[in-house]
Amino acid sequence: MEMCMKHMEQAAKAVIIHDEEDNQYWSQFAGSTNDDAAFVLGLECNKDTSRWEWGDGSSIDYKPRSYDTDLNNACQYEDLYDDHGACTMTRVWILTKDGRWTFAHNYELKQLNYYCAKLVHTPQECESIEGNNDNGMCYQIVETRQNWQSAERACLMLGANRTSIHNAQEDSFVHHLAISHGAPIGLLLGAERSGQGKFFSWADESDWDYTNFVAGYPKSGFGDCVAMEVLTVAGQWVNIDCNEELPVACSRKSE
Repeated sequence: MEMCMKHMEQAAKAVIIHDEEDNQYWSQFAGSTNDDAAFVLGLECNKDTSRWEWGDGSSIDYKPRSYDTDLNNACQYEDLYDDHGACTMTRVWILTKDGRWTFAHNYELKQLNYYCAKLVHTPQECESIEGNNDNGMCYQIVETRQNWQSAERACLMLGANRTSIHNAQEDSFVHHLAISHGAPIGLLLGAERSGQGKFFSWADESDWDYTNFVAGYPKSGFGDCVAMEVLTVAGQWVNIDCNEELPVACSRKSE
């Protein structure tokens, strides 16, 4: 979700929250600053249903103890930009450092020290595909098991995103990286089912232009997230429950 990102930091994203752990993490992060800080939340009005949802199409399955009750009401869809590319959104949802979800008008954002979740480079061992200069990415395996939500934080701490895969060479590279880094049980990738539909999309918002599912997958009822089978098949994918915990593949632009 862009949330009129033209007036915010480049490469930043609005925060999406699905549980109390996430809410505490981001509110404490805001509270660690010595100013009146807030995070922009990725809540959007669905044009078809006039209900609030997250910018990635997922439903609101968690609300904090304190929030603006407008979240429970029908919403009015706003286009982000007019025909001339000017920002037209009048107000956005924010997370305050005390954990509350509330509205802020665009003019108030100029007075607040507001933040988005921005990928910040942290020097770590990050491996690139040798000889593939067009790829421009490097990859890391977080061996500690993560579910879909905690994987986002784990990759963010590395200045990275959950990995997207766009060709067979990249898939093979990530597969061998998982084996060499001790992740034989499988590897969580950065894909999930879009909204309530049957299609998948990448968390980094890159094109869904390659798939490598095991024959018969994705299977109905098996879950909305995607994992790579490491030992049983050659880097092929299955859909899994998003609460299942696996090592995760992270990637970022190489420098």
